Amino acid sequence: MITVSWLVSVGVACAGPDPTVTPTLAHATLYMEVMSSATSDSVETSIPKVHVTASAKAGNAGRAIPSAEVRTTSRPQPTPTSQPSASQLSDINVYETNITLSSYPYQSYLRERADGRHNFKIVWLDRTAYNAASPQPQPRVLGAVVLENDYLCLTFLPELGGRLYTCTFKPSQQNIFYQNPVLKPSYWGPLSRDENWWLAVGGMEWALPVHEHGYEWGLPWSYQVERGDDQASIILRDSVAKGRLRAEITVTLPREQAYFVVQPRLVNPTSQAISCQFWLNAALTLGSASASANTEFIYPTRRMIVHSTGERGLPGERQMMSWPTYDGRDWSRYGNWRNWLGVFVPEVQEGFAGAYNHDTELGIVRVFPPEAVPGLKLFAFGTDFVSRSEYCDDESDYFEMWAGPCRTFWPEDDVSVEPGQSLTWSEVWLPFTNIGGIDRANTELIAKADVQGVQVNLGVAASRARTIELCLEWNGHAFHQQWADVAPDLPLLTHMPLPSEASFPGVLGVHLQAEDGGTLLEYTRVISL
Repeated sequence: MITVSWLVSVGVACAGPDPTVTPTLAHATLYMEVMSSATSDSVETSIPKVHVTASAKAGNAGRAIPSAEVRTTSRPQPTPTSQPSASQLSDINVYETNITLSSYPYQSYLRERADGRHNFKIVWLDRTAYNAASPQPQPRVLGAVVLENDYLCLTFLPELGGRLYTCTFKPSQQNIFYQNPVLKPSYWGPLSRDENWWLAVGGMEWALPVHEHGYEWGLPWSYQVERGDDQASIILRDSVAKGRLRAEITVTLPREQAYFVVQPRLVNPTSQAISCQFWLNAALTLGSASASANTEFIYPTRRMIVHSTGERGLPGERQMMSWPTYDGRDWSRYGNWRNWLGVFVPEVQEGFAGAYNHDTELGIVRVFPPEAVPGLKLFAFGTDFVSRSEYCDDESDYFEMWAGPCRTFWPEDDVSVEPGQSLTWSEVWLPFTNIGGIDRANTELIAKADVQGVQVNLGVAASRARTIELCLEWNGHAFHQQWADVAPDLPLLTHMPLPSEASFPGVLGVHLQAEDGGTLLEYTRVISL
């Protein structure tokens, strides 16, 4: 048995000094001592100290840092105005509530016309009348639907395009998504500049039937909730019309898992084939109020196609650029972006992509079938972007992870849905913490390994509580084996020396197995000094 000091990120609301919490984890006992002089009146500016000790039956458990300062934030958050009693499904709660957001009064200036090609309603903003009214933000109450298990809490806003608004990773009380403090109509979208009103709300939106954000990201969607013994799902629908393409998004939260499953579905009930664009778009900050310069983008590709950019020195639209390094700059690190850039992965080879915030130690992985969903896009603003006031009032920003069956936004990559047919796929979004990044990922595990000097550092995050066996190899020869207990709230971070005869460059092999000997995750990395 090994006893280590373990770092976790916690949300603390102290009513008095020295509160003590002792939760129980799978195969481990976790002790946290939170020390703070804060009172209930000063918690927003308190800096509590968190000391954590974990004992596991096998292997190093957790992150070997004895203590940490955890700063709470005073940034305004959406305010729940009611919370009915939850419907308990084992350890899955489902309930409806209301949240109050600050919103500019754009709704009074929305107008409608028809899109004859897709038979969709186009809602556009009368920008002239809106600006003439000198609008100011006001409180706005929105209905919300919440799905919650032991590890995740998902909040949906059916009135705003059925979006998944928040995903809180409960072990660290961090939200993966961007949350704009105000709903403010921007000039962006598929219409003309003066008609567009896309809201940079944050969360995950559903974009169809045209490029960019589509037409329905801000309109009301219907929903229903399905309950089972081991999961709960919300089914979001944009329409029940028979004369147009319809979208149906099912988001499922399994019991005892730290991921959610997204299953988009396009249905063509008409007698003609319909070509369209269809994407899901996640606006993320990974635990920060604004995108951190220390965010790392993990897109397993060696080149990207430029969609658009304000960055000087980069290739133009539809041109290729190398990835992650181009012209001596590492574009996988957000701190190296100066202005906006949108890029598509031209040929998706791996079934995962993600990002990691090295300030908050919060990451996200998307696991998907690349043959069904070849569209993979990344967008971010860059540190010198000067037009943030067009979508927010606090100069915050975010990055976007796009995914869909279309390879790009360009018309030649539209997908066609045949009469009476549907298009669907299923993918998993998995938040995790405290392992330093992503090398490889699937729905079971996420691993990150690096070599510093003659020491190997390995981090492993899990989607559920389990025991794993890890084996490390150097140039095909095993040099370390270990059993470890891992869970969403118990990531593994362990260190071991390389073999004394190791030389560089070399190949590091990582093999992670289940208790029954089945392979969970394995890969190799070439390591150079």
